[in-house]
Order: sequence, then C-alpha cells, then structure tokens
Amino acid sequence: MILDPACGECALLKAAEKECGSQYKYYGIDVDKEVVFRNAKGRILVCNDSILPKNVKKNTDKYWIEKLGRVQAIIANPPWSSEKIYSREQLSDAGFDLIKGQYDSYVLFVDLAYKIIADGGYFAFILPDSLFDAQNISLREFLVRNTEIKIIARLGEKIFSEVNRATTVIICKKVVPTDICKTKCFRLTTDDRKAFLNGENTLYYYYYIEGFHKVTQSRFCRNGNYLFDIDIREEEEILISKIREQGVDWKDLFLFGRGVEISKTGNVVCCPHCGMAQGYKKKQLEEGKKSCSFCERFIPVTSDTVQSVVSKKRIKNSVALYVQERNLKSVFGRGQKAPCWEHQGGQREVHGEE
Repeated sequence: MILDPACGECALLKAAEKECGSQYKYYGIDVDKEVVFRNAKGRILVCNDSILPKNVKKNTDKYWIEKLGRVQAIIANPPWSSEKIYSREQLSDAGFDLIKGQYDSYVLFVDLAYKIIADGGYFAFILPDSLFDAQNISLREFLVRNTEIKIIARLGEKIFSEVNRATTVIICKKVVPTDICKTKCFRLTTDDRKAFLNGENTLYYYYYIEGFHKVTQSRFCRNGNYLFDIDIREEEEILISKIREQGVDWKDLFLFGRGVEISKTGNVVCCPHCGMAQGYKKKQLEEGKKSCSFCERFIPVTSDTVQSVVSKKRIKNSVALYVQERNLKSVFGRGQKAPCWEHQGGQREVHGEE
C-alpha cells in the first residue's frame, strides 16, 4: 500500500502509479470532498482530516492503523503553513509528540507517517527549507535517531509553480539506524535549477549525473543541533572540524529566531504571560482577544493593549536597519522592545532600541 495523507489532486499518487504500476494499492486522504470525488477512479480515497479525523476520540495514529492497516510507503507534499489550526491540547490528546515550541503543519504529517508506517517502510516528503532552521531541531533529532535517512535533496526555489519557498525532498526508512548508515546528499545548483525549469533536463539527470554524495548519518548527531549539513563532503570533514575549533560561534554574538510577521500598520500586542510580541487580525481586535502564537494563552486585544512599532521619525537610542522586503518581519525576544521603521527613498530605515 502507498498512502498520501494530504493527496489533493493526487499528483504524487499518479506519479507513483506510473512508476510502480498495479503491484500496489494506492490510498489518499484529503479534507476536500470535491477533490476526493474527482480523483477516486482507480484508487481508494478518504475524505477526512488526516491529523484530527472527525468524531475520533482515540489517538490519530491508532485510528488510521485500524482503518487502513500498516502502510508500506508514504509519499506527501503536506501543507507547509505555520498557522495553527489545532491547539496543542488537541494534538497532545491525539498522540502527537513533535509539537514543542514553534512548528509548521508539515511536522504533524511527519509525526503521523512514522507512527502508521510498517517497520522497514519508507516515507518521502516534499518540505520547505525550514526543515533546516533552528526551530526544527527536535524534528531533525527524531529523524536522525529513529530512521535511516536515505536522501536529503535541497532543490531551491520555484520548483513548483506559484511557490517561491525553497524546497527539500527527504526520504526515510523506518528502522533504527546504525553507525555506518549513509545518507545521499544533493543540492540543485542555481544554474541547474534554471536549466531544469527551462525543460533542458530532468531532476533525475542532475541527481544522478551531476551527482549526489554520501555522508555517514551519525555525523548529524555530532555536529550540534542535529544540523543536516549536506554541503560538507566526507573528505572535507577534517578541515571543517579545524575551522570550527578556531572559529566563532555565531550564537554567542546574535539572537536567531523565526520572528513574527506584522502588518504595514505596525500594530502588535505583547502577551502578558510569555512576553512575546505578535500581530493580530481584525476579527481578533473586534472580539477583544486572541490566543498567543507562542504559549497559546489568551491575550487581550484592545486599544489599551495594542502598541505601534512603526515610526515616521527616528527614535532616540535606536539602530537603523535597511529592509528591502515589502512586509517587515522582525524578531522579538522575550522582554525586548520591538523595532520601528520609516521610509527613506526606495528603502526603509528600521529603528530598534539597543
């Protein structure tokens, strides 16, 4: 059985059918009833929510195992959104484990895939490059320690039409890894990506002909934060190790974080419980409250609690930053003051308190 738990128009299932033929049964799950109806011919599709199925009180993985049995292979391009449509309490009650701190929705699908797949089964995911970010340390650690990571392929931006985020393909086998397991690592170069998008060659060509390289998977455990440092080849490890020993740890100099997105008005509220600043929606202002994006406790959203972080003039004791993006994204640390910005020609001068 091959399953896509977020099948949409079944593009991945159709590709699998073309490659593997009739030797497997093909299953898909999607919340869109019309999509399921359009694509049901020749495959078994279920209209439901993969993460929190309707009217199900037990753990999500147990529900799907009872309904489908153990799955041999999973392929998916799950939703990438960071917007939380489920509460942590709901997810915890449903048996999800990888929900500590900030996480994107695709983490839930990886968590589910591991639990419902048979021992020795494979799961392949198309994910955004946020997989490599600091917020996903726990996800990378889980994969490194509990699966054989067969392939990590960074493909870059615009691989999918109308999707500008950088894309990664990761393929794992559900088996406890050994110290000698190898991971095939690949990065599609900018020139090769342009050539691929122009139809000059297939991804298979660049993967096999231009070449992947192998690294020992256990290296991801040793390099700190379980980094998928796929650009470092095995023959370069000694040199890189010496550089790291004598180099500077950027974490000692900078605060790294995902940040929060705010509107052009620059209005935010600060959570009185965890101290984190964040934007809000018009409906939340009308209701007078919102759930904190970080600790999920309620924040009052009123004229008394809203603060503006946009300034049309330079603020005393501020540091100017130049931002080229249309939407200003800023990182707010616990207890820190938020930055402000003003227009200067075609750029924006951003002022934040030191």
